[in-house]
Amino acid sequence: MNNTLKGAALVYTLIKELSQQYPNVQIGKTVIQKMMYLLGRELKLDFGFSMYHYGPYSAQVANYLSLIESLEIIDVGWDIQKGYFISLKENKKASDIIKELEDILNQKEKSTIKKMVRKYGSLDPIAIKLSIIATGLFVRDEFGVKANEQLIDIIKSLKPEHSDDYIKRTLKDASVIL
Repeated sequence: MNNTLKGAALVYTLIKELSQQYPNVQIGKTVIQKMMYLLGRELKLDFGFSMYHYGPYSAQVANYLSLIESLEIIDVGWDIQKGYFISLKENKKASDIIKELEDILNQKEKSTIKKMVRKYGSLDPIAIKLSIIATGLFVRDEFGVKANEQLIDIIKSLKPEHSDDYIKRTLKDASVIL
């Protein structure tokens, strides 16, 4: 996706929606990357994702996140024990920028974000399960892996800290496999 402001608007709106619907969920960079992967699939947008240790990763999405952080409309904090924390920032001076970002998206994009947040925002632990789900979809889409057991084996090789059963349940719960 070449439109930087549109990408930044999608990331901002995703963070805003997650914050509103699930105020107690830790929103980190992994959550944003995986939700943007799922959003891109749904909206047929190409963010240039490739496989990374935690699943699909996009430098474009990382840049959108950095852009909205530099505009001072989000805070990105770090905790050595828990990782990244992303939150909306109270910034009266940025209200025009926020309004502009909110106006960039069409109704379909906004409603798709709401739907995605409802579907995945309550996962617990969100970053781990989103990582498994997005990895499963990426491997299936990009490498044509269709067999459930083969998909589970590939994810297990990428994420050996999780049991086969945990991966299988996570993929089933998200309807990635039947």
